[in-house]
Amino acid sequence: MKPIFLIVIMFLVSCSNEIQLRTQQVSFDFPQEYISDLKSTKEQIRAHIQGEYIDEASSLFDHSWVSVLTATNNFQKELHLHVTEHQPLAFLGKGKYLTQEGRIISPGKRKEDLNIIQVTGSEEEAEDLLNFALELQKTLNLGDKSILSIEHKGSGFMEAIDSQGRKYSFTKKDFRAQLERLEDYILFELSSGSIDNIRYIDLRYKNALAVGYKNMEKTI
Repeated sequence: MKPIFLIVIMFLVSCSNEIQLRTQQVSFDFPQEYISDLKSTKEQIRAHIQGEYIDEASSLFDHSWVSVLTATNNFQKELHLHVTEHQPLAFLGKGKYLTQEGRIISPGKRKEDLNIIQVTGSEEEAEDLLNFALELQKTLNLGDKSILSIEHKGSGFMEAIDSQGRKYSFTKKDFRAQLERLEDYILFELSSGSIDNIRYIDLRYKNALAVGYKNMEKTI
């Protein structure tokens, strides 16, 4: 059996003198359900190994879908690269994504659109906004709707939009109490059969909420 050496590549620039990509046969192993545009990602990996990413600001792991890169190399100078991709949780706009590790990346091309929440706000609050959206989603599961986007409008005021285009307005302060009121209201409207006619729900009122229907508006 030929000896195999396993190398976990985190910062391959320091290893570029040891791995001469131009003289080796290279193969790539991507996840079965991959996100990357394979052609552009392979080009980025090759550039990374050859040392063309010259500073941390242009790191492969911040500017591609690659999260971890593992290589196996043998004495016949054959290099096999196994790619683990970032798992995006939210789209932040301007080509940026929040990953499962809490990392913000600008990965460039992908093979297709991703079914993830759009988060609009500062990068510093991206994780918090996503958590608000996920908590809101738990309540909306009662009516089989999904959150498409959440935006911080300023001064702690947030607005979310679901898969029917319905808007939800709420604040960071007393968020749990607002969710409880929303849950009670959704359960009531589900029993009445009129929930699909709701256009928006404003939860910012103390001990109350405002509801806009397609042809009318009322406060509860």
